[in-house]
Amino acid sequence: MLSIIVPCYNDEKLLSRCFECILKQTTLPEEIIFVDNNSTDKSLEIATIFLSKFKKKGIDLKIISEPDRSMRQSSARLTGFKAVSKDLVGMIDVDTQIDKYWVELAKKVFAKNENIVGITGRTIYTNDRWLRKLNLFFLSFLWSIIPYSFVLWGCNSVISKKAFDNIGGLDGYAKFHKKFNLKYIYDDNYLSEKLKSVGKLKFVWNLKVKALEKGGGQRVKDQNKNFWLIKKYLKNEK
Repeated sequence: MLSIIVPCYNDEKLLSRCFECILKQTTLPEEIIFVDNNSTDKSLEIATIFLSKFKKKGIDLKIISEPDRSMRQSSARLTGFKAVSKDLVGMIDVDTQIDKYWVELAKKVFAKNENIVGITGRTIYTNDRWLRKLNLFFLSFLWSIIPYSFVLWGCNSVISKKAFDNIGGLDGYAKFHKKFNLKYIYDDNYLSEKLKSVGKLKFVWNLKVKALEKGGGQRVKDQNKNFWLIKKYLKNEK
């Protein structure tokens, strides 16, 4: 069974579209954890409207508030994990539009591979320049054929809750984030590295989502740099 965590901060214009994509799944998730990260717009009101829509489909929508924004959506996602009751956990953002086969494919991959603890897939940034879209396409192809050359994307990943609990979840991430005074969030990178110690990660080509690129080129550069920083940090913490 699968839960999906949706962290949200002032995304009233995107939330309905995100939820509608979930409702159109060929195989429905059993649980949605919506975490309002101290929004000042109508995000929380919109989420409440969807309570009945999800209930009609047999989906349990849990609405949680997390006022702490010190680590942006990482703070909300951490809170979301505490409320999960299913054995698989999907991670997306409010600007994420999951492909209609997303849940069905995720469940099949985990059912066939006992050693897999986390999967991620292709993200198509609809607002990005065509050259960067092409570059990301080829990078995705490399990630799909080279093991561990990728990280689990916070906007497009599914992990094992059991594995998450076994590694202590995201314990230590807040300390890491504060120590290096990071501008962007890297809880997905951090989680990826910890999960490798208990099982396999897999890049699934057809696990597709559309999303919005909000950080630009500098975010990508910082992410590549901190990919190695996280590896070194966790190694020294052992």
